[in-house]
Amino acid sequence: MTDDAAPELELPRVAPKKKPKKGSGGTIALLVMLAAIGFAVYENRRAEGLSESLAQATARTEQIQKQMNSQAQELKSVASKYEELARRNLPVSIIFRPAVSGNGLTTFFKNNAPAPIEISVLLTNPATDRRREVNLNLPANGVQSIGEPEGWVFAPGHHIKVTHAQFGTVEYIVSDK
Repeated sequence: MTDDAAPELELPRVAPKKKPKKGSGGTIALLVMLAAIGFAVYENRRAEGLSESLAQATARTEQIQKQMNSQAQELKSVASKYEELARRNLPVSIIFRPAVSGNGLTTFFKNNAPAPIEISVLLTNPATDRRREVNLNLPANGVQSIGEPEGWVFAPGHHIKVTHAQFGTVEYIVSDK
């Protein structure tokens, strides 16, 4: 080398940049985690909305149940008044007497009207679910009975439903008195 030659400059060595590894597990894990968080937030909001809808539906159901109970009470009251009115208007009295055989009771149906009357009588024994329907033609101021000879022995708790086309329906329950 000659003196006139310029000294060579030495450039600092720079380390080559490292290229990121392809398919880095950290990036994928981060993306999966972000997606899971997003989905969890979405589902949480959806669950809150469904909970609110359920609470509203429950409140509405309770309100409807209260209305139904109130209307059922009104219906019972009206039915009771109607039955009492029918009982007062139906010219038939019912009398219970011990059966001649001593086995249970016989029921007498008395027509209190000056004209014959036809009634339908439904007899029910709730203990055995036995039912029987009988049509009675009661003469004016007359009496007919149903008891052991007719195949029915009455006992306390039996139900008697008397129906007349004009006067409606009246129900009786045989008492233990």
